[in-house]
Amino acid sequence: MGKKKIIFITSAHLAHDDRIFYHMALSLVALGFEVQISAGSEFLETREKGVDFKCFDGNSHSKQKKVEKFQELLSEFTPDIVISSEPLPLYAASQYKKNTNNKVKVIYDITEWYPSKKNLIQYSGAGKFFFFFKLLLFNYFAASKADGFIFGERYKQVLYRMIFPFKPYEYVTYYPHLKYINYTPSKLSPGKIVLGYTGKISEEKGFKNFISTVKSLSRQRNELKIFVKIVGWFADKNDEIEAHNLLNELEPSIQFQFLGRQSFPELSNELADINVFFDLRKIDFENNHCLPIKVFYYAACGRPVVYSGLKALKKEVEVDPFGFLVDPEEHETIAAKLIKYLDEPHLYDEHCKNARKWAENNYNWERIEKGFIDFINAF
Repeated sequence: MGKKKIIFITSAHLAHDDRIFYHMALSLVALGFEVQISAGSEFLETREKGVDFKCFDGNSHSKQKKVEKFQELLSEFTPDIVISSEPLPLYAASQYKKNTNNKVKVIYDITEWYPSKKNLIQYSGAGKFFFFFKLLLFNYFAASKADGFIFGERYKQVLYRMIFPFKPYEYVTYYPHLKYINYTPSKLSPGKIVLGYTGKISEEKGFKNFISTVKSLSRQRNELKIFVKIVGWFADKNDEIEAHNLLNELEPSIQFQFLGRQSFPELSNELADINVFFDLRKIDFENNHCLPIKVFYYAACGRPVVYSGLKALKKEVEVDPFGFLVDPEEHETIAAKLIKYLDEPHLYDEHCKNARKWAENNYNWERIEKGFIDFINAF
């Protein structure tokens, strides 16, 4: 009997998602599994690094049409195992199992709150509460059909473990494979600092706090040459307009460079000249209980981080040896911590070395890959 056939299905992630493709899928292919990725976010039919891509652009599809399309792709591939990232394709997989292939195993890979703020942004008032509970119930109904769970972080497993205590599960968090990180040691140049922001660009994700911190640093050290590097994307036009307005408010002495979304293998190359990375997202309930993926990538790059003091970070990551957890609204205080790096270069060097050491010893895919593979093999 040959190796199992495994398909990843997702309605929200891109086909080349770093977790799905570069880590999970390629690890399985390396062991001889037959792997396909089917994303409903973009049209793509190709084969790359031993992985088949059969994806469709479902952005204009109804939910029912997406379910039908996922079922069609599952029927064509006839998988042994389905790994779904969201409840809608999970439901499609459960229907496929019920109607076509009762032997297939369905796994729910949970990395997001559902429903999250982005699922409810179009609703207001009582309508928001109604659709919250409607989506919540649908999520747990779909989850009840799963044969097992993969959890990306601790907080997001709590309710699933309470409701489905006997379903098997595995923790597979967001550590990067170090082979994808082009590590180059960093040194601060006298009188100069390069500050970096990556990912989705919005006030909710902390972009406004980041720019306000840059302004505070410039006020406190007006002779300092500050370079700002932004590698990311906008979810909508309003975020783009607001971000450009904030950048236009910067002093002429503050230089900035903007790069759009980068492919995962090239990302670390674009980050190599950044001295300190930021994530100053708002501390609301959802953010407070979400573990930011990027902190592990920044550590692997060997760079200090300045992060909002989220509960999830305090629970799962030892940040103090290579950065600071802060109140994201206290821009002057955050700027003072950056000045500490400038005035005490040995502290900056120590945080850089610790970041890379923590990545090499703890926060890497090599450390958790076996647990993922063993979990898949158990089905």
